[in-house]
Amino acid sequence: MRFDPSLARGLSYYTGAIMEINVADLAGSLGGGGRYDNLVGMFLGQNIPACGFSLGLERILVVMTERNMFPPTLATTPADVMIATFDACWRRRSHAACGDAAREPGCACLSIPDPEKIGKQIKCADSRRIPFVALLGRR
Repeated sequence: MRFDPSLARGLSYYTGAIMEINVADLAGSLGGGGRYDNLVGMFLGQNIPACGFSLGLERILVVMTERNMFPPTLATTPADVMIATFDACWRRRSHAACGDAAREPGCACLSIPDPEKIGKQIKCADSRRIPFVALLGRR
């Protein structure tokens, strides 16, 4: 922990102490926040003391990945199966099938909200390292 009296955050609603979380070899911060007593009052019409903090999840994930901080047993894919459709008219059934699969213990399913060509959907599954693709529709 380091105290830096020259630290300034870019938002003008801070009214007191501010804070940031930094990693030495990463440009920017992983999180930040502080006091903003007047901000809530702007919306409610009364003075309410407040403080808050936010974290940059994507930046934290980058740092954790670069430093091999994830356990090897952690799943590395967002889903076990992706449902690809031949046509947008099958979208509702695709979402319903994923809902059914979600009720099965240990099964994660992904449905593409705006289906494109089957080849693009399969490439999407491959880029996300999803091991199975189920095809839904008529051909």
